[in-house]
Amino acid sequence: MCLGSEKANRRAVSGLSAEPPIQSTEGNGGYNTHIKDVPESLIHDMCMLLDEERELDDKDYRLLASELELPSLKIRYLKRLKQVQGKSPSYVLLMQVFSARQNLGTLYHLRSILEKMERFDVIKVLDDWVLNNS
Repeated sequence: MCLGSEKANRRAVSGLSAEPPIQSTEGNGGYNTHIKDVPESLIHDMCMLLDEERELDDKDYRLLASELELPSLKIRYLKRLKQVQGKSPSYVLLMQVFSARQNLGTLYHLRSILEKMERFDVIKVLDDWVLNNS
C-alpha cells in the first residue's frame, strides 16, 4: 500500500537520508512543483505503478533507487521493508531520498528520471496531473 504515514515510512528507513532542505517555492507550479507539494493522490498513483516489481525488465522501485544512487544494500533493505512490513519502497524513495537531493526534488527532475527508466505509464500519470493543475 502506497499511502500511509510518512513518519512511519521515515522511521522505517532511518539512515537513508536526512530531512529535505528547505526549497524555494518561487515558480512552484507545473513541473517546477516540488514533490513534497503535490497531493498524496498523485504520490499514491505513482507508487502503485513503481511498487509493482517487474521481473522482465526491473523497471520498478529498484531501478528508481539505483537512479537515485542508493547502494545495493539499501535497495535490498527497501525490498525487505516491502515484504515484511508492507511499506511502500517507492514512497520512501520519492518522499525521503528524491525530495532531499540538493537542487532536485521537482516534478521536472522526476520526469527526467522516469524517462531514463522508460516508465511512460508513470510519466502519463505525472503529465496528466500537471496538465490538470497548471
